[in-house]
Amino acid sequence: MPLGIINLGTLRKTIKWFDGIKKFAIRGQGKNTVLTFDNIDPPIRSNKKNWVSEPFLFTFRGANANQYIDSLVLENFCIDYARQRNQGGTSLEALGEFHPTLHSTGTIALYLNYCLNPVIRNVSFSNVYGSGVYLRRSYYPLCEKLSFYNVSANQIVARDKRMDRDNSVGAIFYWSCFGGLIHSCIACNTRKYTVDFLSPDNKQQINGTLCGYIGFWSEYGFQSKNRDNEGPPLIDCATHIDQDADTASRGIQISNCIVSGYVIGIKGETQTDIYVLNNMVLNCYFPITCSGVRGVVQRNYTNMLHCEDIRCPQGEQFCRRDIPRQAG
Repeated sequence: MPLGIINLGTLRKTIKWFDGIKKFAIRGQGKNTVLTFDNIDPPIRSNKKNWVSEPFLFTFRGANANQYIDSLVLENFCIDYARQRNQGGTSLEALGEFHPTLHSTGTIALYLNYCLNPVIRNVSFSNVYGSGVYLRRSYYPLCEKLSFYNVSANQIVARDKRMDRDNSVGAIFYWSCFGGLIHSCIACNTRKYTVDFLSPDNKQQINGTLCGYIGFWSEYGFQSKNRDNEGPPLIDCATHIDQDADTASRGIQISNCIVSGYVIGIKGETQTDIYVLNNMVLNCYFPITCSGVRGVVQRNYTNMLHCEDIRCPQGEQFCRRDIPRQAG
């Protein structure tokens, strides 16, 4: 891709695996290659759904663990989503009522599913209401030297007023990946709620609290429906979906990163062997948390800054107890 602003209009590109697909890369010229997107009106929230989401900006989708996109490389460009009129609303009429809203999950800038050895390097993301990079069921993903500014959302209130539902919006998320590295990345979120609304959980005023869920995190192990099929390396170590076997997602490492302004800075959860090393976590209610995992957490610096005296609106139902926040 050349230097300059490249406006993709209303295009939201999906590349799927097909028989004969070759290895490929998408490269820009660095910070001066900027991808922008014209507005797509936000979807209407269905009565049967708590939250809605916008179309993903780029999708790279393998078919399964044996038909995967191999060695995808994305590097040296910027994504700026500031032209999108919707910055969290579920309808254009709602934008004037409150901003950001508590219900929309926004978009995902880069969505990868069933990829082997994907590399995302030297890419910057700005003004994305939703998630930056979302990797599912991939082997050995590498995210390196990525930067995120106001890439966030946090749909904390369900339609039934529950607040203990999980969210999936932040900078980088590895879901059910095998191995993987998040290294030398920066995520800075300054977005806050502007709607006057009391938390149904603990009555905390949501106005002024952080509208960003997690900076960097990983959860779940890779599961295979059939381990007998030939697949990516270490497929034989992946958990058979019908067997009671070791389910850990091996070797996820988050290192030398800086994260600021999220509910949770760095998180490992549910069947993930995670290593959290040499990071700086600032202004997060829960700086670093490992829940139900084997985690190595070493040589990190945390400072809650002005989050120190603010209760997380999701309160006890979200964190089960206040200990992690106070100890942070």
